[in-house]
Amino acid sequence: MYFSSKLTIDPSQITKIEKVKPTKAFKRMMFMMTGGAIADKVETQTFAAVSILQQLYRVLKSSEIDNIIQLSQDDIDFYMDEEGKEGDLKEALDKFDLEINDAMSELFGTLNMVLEHHDTNFSYLIDVKVNRSHEVGEYPIEIVINGLMKDMQAGDSETGASMKAK
Repeated sequence: MYFSSKLTIDPSQITKIEKVKPTKAFKRMMFMMTGGAIADKVETQTFAAVSILQQLYRVLKSSEIDNIIQLSQDDIDFYMDEEGKEGDLKEALDKFDLEINDAMSELFGTLNMVLEHHDTNFSYLIDVKVNRSHEVGEYPIEIVINGLMKDMQAGDSETGASMKAK
């Protein structure tokens, strides 16, 4: 059996609502005529990538989740677990902290972290996305948790019929 859940988080830190200059011709013309009064608005978070990762680390570590698969910022991979290493969350975050400068940490667009976790009944895949800018009313942090019951995972000796019977 497969389960999926989506959590959204709105941090209590200060945000800025900014007007975005339109890209379509008619909206651009209206934007110019109204002095920017009809511009679309986006909410921009003021937190830095390093600070949000430190907070996520504390939560994940307290839940005993420490197996990271990927860590990227603005589609640049800072850590990719190609060896199947266990317990490498701290190592990945330390590497990110060393490689990123203050400007990149404060002016990021998106931050993505993919983790894996196993307990007695489930195998989990956890996808954490942090968007610095987003639509007003949307949440900047989105966590998607996918879980597969271990009894439903195919083993080496199992066939399609035996899995269907399960």
